[in-house]
Amino acid sequence: ESGEARLDQWISVRRNVLEDYRRAFGEEPGDIVAVGIMTDYGDRGAEIQRRYEAASRLRELRPRSAWALAHCARLLYSRDPADAEALLDRAASLRPDAGWIRAWRGEIRSRGGRPGALEDFDASIRLTPAYAQAYAWRAAARLREPGSRSGASRDADRALALNPSLGAAHLVRASLLAE
Repeated sequence: ESGEARLDQWISVRRNVLEDYRRAFGEEPGDIVAVGIMTDYGDRGAEIQRRYEAASRLRELRPRSAWALAHCARLLYSRDPADAEALLDRAASLRPDAGWIRAWRGEIRSRGGRPGALEDFDASIRLTPAYAQAYAWRAAARLREPGSRSGASRDADRALALNPSLGAAHLVRASLLAE
């Protein structure tokens, strides 16, 4: 929902989260360990602190859940990238068949300029070829590599073929056009 047509109005939204999950990650979901509802009311500091607290609690409750560890890593990335990467290492060891975990770790490595990002994206795509986000993140990582424009372009095109509304892939395409 965007624009001002329904500004200051409550709206109801229904989603099939099972189908959303399958489309996003290209696999069946694991057990539900938590349900979260997020709202934006303008107090970013308090929201971020709650995220860290939730991640710490989830880590304590589900230390052997790859899903929980991976989501903790995503929540903790901005505070402690090394801890986030370590959590994703653990999650990948628990679920070596989960391509989305490898893609998330690749994205964290790529953002931090750490080695292994492209290898993680390659593994993710091998494991879950329909995960559009992995192609988009690999495309963005390739933009930072000298001489990788054609690979970045191919990855962005593949991501958009899988998910035409994927913003990350559109940003890569725009970056390629701007050069």
